[in-house]
Amino acid sequence: MLGAKFWIESNFMRILNKNEERKFDLRYDNISIDFTLNGILLEDITITPTDTLSGAATAVYGTVSRARLEGIDLMPILFSDKLVIDKLLFTEPAFVVYLKSDTTKQRNVRKGMGQLFGELIKGAALKNFAIESGNLEIYKTRPDTVLFGSVETIRVSAADIRTDKERIDFVIPFELGQLHSHLEKISYVVDEYRDMEIAAFDFNSEKNQLVMNDISMAIDTSWLVMSRDQEYHKDLIGFSLKSLVLDGVNMTNVYADHFKLHARTIHIDSLDLNDFRNKKMPEPPDIEKPMFKGMLDQINVPVDVDSIIINNADIAYTELAPKGESAGTIRFSNINGYIEDVTTDTVRQDTLENFHAHLDALINQEAKISFDLMVPYSTEHFYLDARIEPFDMRILNPTMEPLAKLRIDSGRMETFHLKMSANRVKSQNEMTLSYKNLKLSVLDRDEGEKDKSGLLSTLANMFVKKDDDSGKGGVSSVEYVTERDIYRGPFNYMWQSVKEGMKQIAPSTVGSIIIPGNKKEEKE
Repeated sequence: MLGAKFWIESNFMRILNKNEERKFDLRYDNISIDFTLNGILLEDITITPTDTLSGAATAVYGTVSRARLEGIDLMPILFSDKLVIDKLLFTEPAFVVYLKSDTTKQRNVRKGMGQLFGELIKGAALKNFAIESGNLEIYKTRPDTVLFGSVETIRVSAADIRTDKERIDFVIPFELGQLHSHLEKISYVVDEYRDMEIAAFDFNSEKNQLVMNDISMAIDTSWLVMSRDQEYHKDLIGFSLKSLVLDGVNMTNVYADHFKLHARTIHIDSLDLNDFRNKKMPEPPDIEKPMFKGMLDQINVPVDVDSIIINNADIAYTELAPKGESAGTIRFSNINGYIEDVTTDTVRQDTLENFHAHLDALINQEAKISFDLMVPYSTEHFYLDARIEPFDMRILNPTMEPLAKLRIDSGRMETFHLKMSANRVKSQNEMTLSYKNLKLSVLDRDEGEKDKSGLLSTLANMFVKKDDDSGKGGVSSVEYVTERDIYRGPFNYMWQSVKEGMKQIAPSTVGSIIIPGNKKEEKE
């Protein structure tokens, strides 16, 4: 036994690195052998690429505090220089990945780590592999070497590894019986203004569940400063999310090189999303924008989700108008609802025929809105039914004053109901609107127009009094057509339909004053 122990201690590093086509060298400072447990403990390990000058997209380096090899078959080691090991456990590994390519960074990281794990696992015919207290740093090397992303804590347990069935698109590139991975404090650079952070990521193949907690992408400077660095005006988005839970997922969809968003249910809890747009910047080029079906078709990963459940979401849109001095914001808060039957699979689309959504929310924290949407898969079309419960119209002033130069001094909306049947170029609409005690003031639209604003306020209130002399409120319904501007998206389409309906209900002269048209309205 002593002779066998001495021989293994003297030759184990050579056996680890005997493959002449290997991509990595493994070196260690200390080895301890326990024949009673059929185990080997390696300490202070370094992992380095064998070819640091190659044109590979990634270079992976690593250090490991301890590596415990359990369930070792001694005969193949002693008589054929071959490793057959039941389990390998890495304790406190630190991996560093250098991205040398300008291609997709996440795919390159996965491929580089997959090459390392694949070589380790196949070389030892491992059946089980685990990582405890690991971490990862990712560096981008072009044009300068900078930290691109990191994972502070990594725990992985892969069981029943089938080394005879390779899956080169997996980060652990073999078929697995079970996989449980837990990552903490994930961060990576989105652009020069924003970092993405995820407090915890947990995938459990036994539960078919993926859970991510405390996700955020914050703008680390003023959105106005960021907007001025853009060539055109566009949406600048930051968000935070308490949790994202995917039920009914499998490891093939989560860990394969080509990610698939296939799930029974997605739960989105406490999303807080802010969308900023500075319309003082030049307009982007005219490019036709898709509607809801087209937006789904443009998603670059396969999608098949039975239901998306949204709880307690908050979405705010803030805009600085071309001639505005301060930005206006409209906020949809306490959003709850669902989206069902969402898929990019054409066979499933033929079966389901459409996807649909129902959402309830508060506008500017007070007005209750209910929103039903149905989108057929067979054509670029959608059907909308939106209702708003009675509310004090003054809550709209934070939006109306900076963007429309209009202040609501008093008024209560009693009924708002909009139906749309919309295709790519026009929509058939029906609007019902009732209100009472409405009084408006048109604010100064440009310097030197104070007298004009006073006149517009008088005209606007003459119109209001005409429909509201009884004090019971004006009630109107109208059917009409909205022509779509194809260079704007579906939410702008909805907004244009709202404005067209209000113009139909209001006299044309005053309605056009208080609800400006869109001769040159900016794109979404």
